[in-house]
Formats: sequence, C-alpha cells, structure tokens
Amino acid sequence: MTIPDEARCKKGIVHHFTVIGEYDDAQVERCIQCSHKEIFKKIKGKVENIKYYRFHFRDYLQPRGSMYGLYKEIYGDEHLNRIREHEYNKKEFKKHL
Repeated sequence: MTIPDEARCKKGIVHHFTVIGEYDDAQVERCIQCSHKEIFKKIKGKVENIKYYRFHFRDYLQPRGSMYGLYKEIYGDEHLNRIREHEYNKKEFKKHL
C-alpha cells in the first residue's frame, strides 16, 4: 500500500488537518503544515467517507500488519520504540496484579 496522492503534503509526508469550519452541508479543514484548505461535503449530516479517508490517511494507520512500513515512514523509529516500551511496561504491570 502507498500513500494516496491526495494525502501528500507539500512540507511534510502527509497532511495533518484541523477543522476550521463546521456547517450543515460541509466541513472545512486546513493542513497545519502547508495551509492546504479542503472542503468535505456532508451527506445526511455525515462527512463523505471516501474523500475524507484519502485526505486523513495518517489518522487511520496502524503500527502493525500491512501498514507497518507506512507507519514507520510517517512517524519514525522513535515513535515505534515508545509504543513498544509502553506495551512492555503494561505487561510488567499486569504481572504484579
């Protein structure tokens, strides 16, 4: 799997959106890295899924499985090491219960 073209940011690897406007028929968001503005139409009060998922690729990555390589590319080794350390500490804590 590769990063969709819509998700690619000019300054970073992928867009990192924040909501700047919420309306009955649309949601307006802006990338905090490159200031790209995108409008997501709402259908029956919900944001259109396919377009939203393509632009919010970073939010749906998982640190395991088939997405591991992309997760590592976006978040880096340091973030993955913190996840592993947290899981280890969690297991150690459960041993003492």
